[in-house]
Amino acid sequence: MQITLVLILAATAGLAELITRQRNRSSIPELNQIQKIDPVLIKLPAGWEVSQVDPDVLLAQEPGADGQGRTLMVRLLQVGNVKSPAEFLRRSGLLNQAVVLRNDGEDGPDNSITMDMTPVRMHPITMAGQQGVITSVLLAEKSLPGMALNIHRQLIAAAVLPSKTAIVIQLDSTEPDVDPDDERLVKQIAAAMEVQGNPQP
Repeated sequence: MQITLVLILAATAGLAELITRQRNRSSIPELNQIQKIDPVLIKLPAGWEVSQVDPDVLLAQEPGADGQGRTLMVRLLQVGNVKSPAEFLRRSGLLNQAVVLRNDGEDGPDNSITMDMTPVRMHPITMAGQQGVITSVLLAEKSLPGMALNIHRQLIAAAVLPSKTAIVIQLDSTEPDVDPDDERLVKQIAAAMEVQGNPQP
């Protein structure tokens, strides 16, 4: 009887692990949409609606109910004399709206949340064959005057090519919490990028 119970428990644990693996695989869409922002070749998620906003910007929208899917933007920016992608991000203004939320407890009206500027942490990634960085920030936006703040998370990745052109990926999520699948997706897109020739500064 004990052996049977042990076998049942082992089988159940194995099945749970298999389901988790399959769920993790299915949560990262296949990158089979090939787009190009001259001279960068970009592979974007299957099923996402892709539009070219201008010659240096691609926008991809995840299919979802009521437009609540994630939004991905890839763009090229000309940069000055920067020594690293981290320095580029700090000087670019892309991190200026990043906030940290602090609950003020019972002291504030309606348990108000105070927003403070916060230094962001950057982690190294591979992007278009270059050393890049990735960071996760919270953004607070008001859709209309008098409306509650919309708090959502954005992943930002960047690399600087030898030609002084920066490649930037921004993935906007409707949720404020960190999702490991979002980071995996951005890292996969970054690693799959290819530079064909050198962009002109």
